[in-house]
Amino acid sequence: MKLVSDEQLERALWVVQFVSDGCTERGWMVEVDPEGHLTVRSEPDGVVVRVSEDREKRDVHPDTDIAECKYDWQRVSPRRVEVFAGRLCIEVQHGTSVQWWAADRKRWTVESKLGQVVPAIEQFFGAAAERRVERRAQHERDLVAWTEAVEQAKAKHLSALNVDRASEQVAEWRQASELRAYARAVRDAAASISGSAATDALEWARWLEAEGARLDPTNDPKAMRIKKPENPSPWDLSKYMPRGWTAVHPPAELDQ
Repeated sequence: MKLVSDEQLERALWVVQFVSDGCTERGWMVEVDPEGHLTVRSEPDGVVVRVSEDREKRDVHPDTDIAECKYDWQRVSPRRVEVFAGRLCIEVQHGTSVQWWAADRKRWTVESKLGQVVPAIEQFFGAAAERRVERRAQHERDLVAWTEAVEQAKAKHLSALNVDRASEQVAEWRQASELRAYARAVRDAAASISGSAATDALEWARWLEAEGARLDPTNDPKAMRIKKPENPSPWDLSKYMPRGWTAVHPPAELDQ
């Protein structure tokens, strides 16, 4: 797409050359694309300097329509089209963001604002460098905080694991105690009866006692200790990490 009219082309080329010279003097890399845009780089950052001409809607009589008229009395209807307005505009862009802008106006021209272009680019490069330094510092702080959070997650995971085990063991111990107590009651009842009924009752009491012994966690030395898994899964730990973080991998450095 044509960016400037033939009438403004010489001005536009002079503006591009002026900005290019100023950037080169700063030691920045300057490239010109086929459309006349300047890409200015101070590694790893870069901006695009775009020189264009404003456009506006006007009613015009196309030459082709006029040429088609065979008689002087024929009238040509105007067409509403977009045409160059004769006003240059210069923009400094980073991605889709405009960092600096100027255009021809009644009180000034683009040429009168060119002294601000290189300082605006320099300011952008400086701010970008400061952001990188801050991002690296923040990333280092995040890594320290992440390491601490992983250790805290391990402690929380261990606590939750043993809280669940304790709850299960307490429930089993209570059930075992109730079974043994009931077995004693059955034995007491068996003493007052005779025959096969007494035999059956005593057999039932022995089974209750055996089941109580099986369920009672105090009969298992391995159960009566804090469980400490040596290598908990990062996926198990992640639920205890701060929002947005995972124990699977440390936080990445933020992009610009």
